[in-house]
Amino acid sequence: MRNIDYWKEHFKKLQATRENASLFEIREPGYNLNKIKKWNDAIIIDTSMHLFDLLFNERCACGNSIMILPDRRYIFIRSDAHSEIFQMKKQEIEKRLGK
Repeated sequence: MRNIDYWKEHFKKLQATRENASLFEIREPGYNLNKIKKWNDAIIIDTSMHLFDLLFNERCACGNSIMILPDRRYIFIRSDAHSEIFQMKKQEIEKRLGK
């Protein structure tokens, strides 16, 4: 539980640094997953599987991340187990979008 509390606090700090952005952690329903994700009650469960079908239709054991920008461009990172996408700085975002 200490790891879950640490992640929740870390996530709150990340949100505070991104004033004009919304950060979400979402997972599909079920119990066959990492205990830290399973027991973290702050993670939204996509019970209808709409987001999974729309954005994450390719399964990945470690999880995927997507950053959707206001202009509808996006960055998708397959198998982003530690949510590195939340740490991306403006320069890295621009570099990835330029590809």
